[in-house]
Amino acid sequence: KSAIVREAAEEDNAVLVDIRLSQYDSVDLRGFPGVNKETQKTVWFAPATLPFVGNDAFPDDKLIYLFLDEANSASPAVSAVAYQLTNDGRIGEHVLKPNVRLILAGNRESDKGVTNRQPAPLSNRLTHFEIVCDVSSVSDHATRKGWPAIFIAFINFRKPLLKRFQGPASA
Repeated sequence: KSAIVREAAEEDNAVLVDIRLSQYDSVDLRGFPGVNKETQKTVWFAPATLPFVGNDAFPDDKLIYLFLDEANSASPAVSAVAYQLTNDGRIGEHVLKPNVRLILAGNRESDKGVTNRQPAPLSNRLTHFEIVCDVSSVSDHATRKGWPAIFIAFINFRKPLLKRFQGPASA
């Protein structure tokens, strides 16, 4: 398993860590158990994919967005770990860096994707937003970013295509 890490918009001076929870097992987030040879006690080796304190692969001087996608498609065991991460900013002894901000995302049942009912304790600790796509906002964004005028004209001419979702073809 590897997280997708990429620089966010340069003007934001931020890093985005993209993790698809539905593809993870709880041990992928918790780390790997081992034995400390000096103390003869079990320790958990932190996963390299998360921005925990002590993980130098992630910067201390930039904002880090930890994006946990497909949060409501995760197994119950992974949801429990996500709950601890969301509630406490840690998993076991591994603590998120102070410059980390969590974002969770998932599909609605009506989107016809794989979804599980989100545990109430996790759901209650989140602020929920439903993202909607409208032609005016997309056109404004495209104009600001210098996207081709033909794209902007097309989505304004064929507005329904912007929101059209076609699921997998039936066999």
